[in-house]
Order: sequence, then structure tokens, then C-alpha cells
Amino acid sequence: QLGWITADHVAFAEPEGAERYIIHAVGQPPAPSVLSAVRFLCRSCYADYPNSEAWVSLRDDSGYDADLPDDQRHHVQVHIRLLTSADHYRGTRLEASLRATQEARVASSHVIRACAITAHTATIAIAAGDTAATDVAELCNAPSPSSPPPRPPVPRPPPPSPQPPPPLPPPSPEPLPPPSPSPPPPSPPPPSPPSPPPHPPDLAPNPPPPKPPLPSPPPPSPPPHPPPPPPPWLPPPPSLPPPPPPPEGGGSIALVAGIAGCVVSCALLLA
Repeated sequence: QLGWITADHVAFAEPEGAERYIIHAVGQPPAPSVLSAVRFLCRSCYADYPNSEAWVSLRDDSGYDADLPDDQRHHVQVHIRLLTSADHYRGTRLEASLRATQEARVASSHVIRACAITAHTATIAIAAGDTAATDVAELCNAPSPSSPPPRPPVPRPPPPSPQPPPPLPPPSPEPLPPPSPSPPPPSPPPPSPPSPPPHPPDLAPNPPPPKPPLPSPPPPSPPPHPPPPPPPWLPPPPSLPPPPPPPEGGGSIALVAGIAGCVVSCALLLA
């Protein structure tokens, strides 16, 4: 079985040429920029499966590979993924299981070599063509790109002698402030009213104006005219005898008699 391998952690080997890869164990969780397998097209592996692919991966004892047999742990394994001409999947076959420094030829076209195997990583070399065996050996013996040979130390130049500080540039003249606008001339004060001419010292001051006369009281009203005397041709009114004293209990009779006498007198006067 190939295990759980995602497509973004698989490298594709070119049909021609040689290359070295560092792969991590399939049972380890994938990490960014880390390869879990390398695959290449293997048309001559099986005649019935012309579209088959070879997958190279590292198997250890972690995760997915915890139940592998002891003789397959920490080995670089080569599986053939069988595919028909119509790309129908027909399972996988284990082609080789390599320890460190071992190599295997797949379908007389590719050579795979396990350069080194550590706890969870392996360095492998894959080459194709007539010189594939020589190419993988040279790739495995070449220095690792991750650890280049140490370079000789670069001689340090002598410390520079102290130099006097450069002279300071002359101070630039400060720009003069723009002239402030002159204030407008003050406006002349308003003219004061003319003062009255002074009195000559030998003349007395003007007397005050005379007061107006008081209004005279209205004339007294004439007394009312006395009533006109009666005409001479009228006889004097007869004198009426005094009314008798009212009897006891006859207050109402006396009142009626007085009223009747008054009516007679008034009638005579009008006549």
C-alpha cells in the first residue's frame, strides 16, 4: 500500500536524467515544502498496464506504518501503481524494499538508490538511461545541498584608523521674516461743537424770561330766577281749617282725609 499521500507532497521525476531527493516517512504528518514520495511513469513495467506509475516512499514505524513487519520498517519502498490504457486502477505491487546504500532497477529503465536513511527521512537518487547506475552513485556521494562544505574564513580587513570628523558646514543664514504691513494712519477726531461766546465782564448776565400770566377764574354764574308770582286775577287760595285730631283707632281715616285735602289744594292752584 502507498499510504495516505497528498498530491502537493509528491514530486514527479523526469523520464530522462538523474536527480536526488529528500523524502519524509509516509506515517509522519505532512509539512509545507516537504516531500512524501517521488513518482515516475513506468510504461514497460507491465505490458497489461501501459500507464502504470512507480512510487518511491519511506516507511517507518509511525502513524500509518505502525503495523508494518520489522523487515519492512525504515526501508525505501518502490510500489508500482497499476493503471490500464484507460487509466483504470488495478491496485499496487511492491517492487523493491531498500535499506541504506542499496539500489534497485525498475523495468530496465530506472535505477533507484537509497543513499541514506535516518529516523524519519531518507535521501534517494533516481536516474534513467544507460548510465543510470553510475549517475545514482555519484549523486549519493555528492555533498548534500543542505550542508555545503565549509568555506575558508574570509580575512578581516584591519580596522580603519579613526578619521577626524568632517568640518561642519557653515550655518545657513536664517531668512528674514517678511516685513509686517504698516498700520493705517489714525483717523482725525471729529470736530467738537463750537462753544458759546463768553459774556463780556462789564455786562450782567441776561435776565430770565418773564413767566406767562396765570389764567383768570371764570365769572360766577348768576343766581337762579325766583319763581314768577301768581297772576293777579287768581283769587288767593282759601285757607283750609286745620284738620281735626285723628280719633283713636282712626289713623287710616285721617290719612285719607289729608290726601283729599291735598288734592283739592292742588286743583285750585292749577285752576
